[in-house]
Amino acid sequence: MPRTSTAPERSVTRVEVAIGSDLTPAQQSAVVDVLYEGFERKIHHLLLLSKSEEQAKRLIPQLVDFSQSLVAVRGGRVCGVLFMNQGRDRCFRFDWRLGVSEFGLLGTIGRRINYWLVHEKKRRPTELNIQAITVRAELRNQGLGTLLVNEAQRYAGRHAFRELTLEVVDTNPQAKRLYERLGFTTKKTESTWPFTARAGFNAVDTMAKPVEAV
Repeated sequence: MPRTSTAPERSVTRVEVAIGSDLTPAQQSAVVDVLYEGFERKIHHLLLLSKSEEQAKRLIPQLVDFSQSLVAVRGGRVCGVLFMNQGRDRCFRFDWRLGVSEFGLLGTIGRRINYWLVHEKKRRPTELNIQAITVRAELRNQGLGTLLVNEAQRYAGRHAFRELTLEVVDTNPQAKRLYERLGFTTKKTESTWPFTARAGFNAVDTMAKPVEAV
């Protein structure tokens, strides 16, 4: 597995961060498991409107771009994952044909509207946006989230991006405190109620920090 970086933090020693497309098929499947664990409610009630765990895990690998992800791996095991939008290139795509085959035409139209609301935000070419970040539940509070965000910042600097952005929901104050410690500031707050209520949140903060060239 090609190595991107090794964690310097004591609590996450021997953790490597790799590009998702460089992982083995089994590890990519584990990335899907970690994504589902971290975003189950959002996946079922907002992102995919999937009907079951099996369906969600079957669809996700067909809709994500693993080359736009950073994955924390320890001893071959996937520990955490970060997906990023690079400028106007999105890490999650919409597939009409796949949608119609799974949900029918009317169901796909509704999901296309959701995709537009969630993913089709205007991004600047010089912006690297963290679309999703999550760590296995039993490995949280060990510095892995910080490791992934820091690696995203280094990645942004190496690839000529000038700003690192992310969105954090109102029901995750712990994550917002982490991002503030890492230098992010809130640029705006948007109410998403009642559209996102079933997904578990009612507002979203957009946060950003500048990126220095590496």
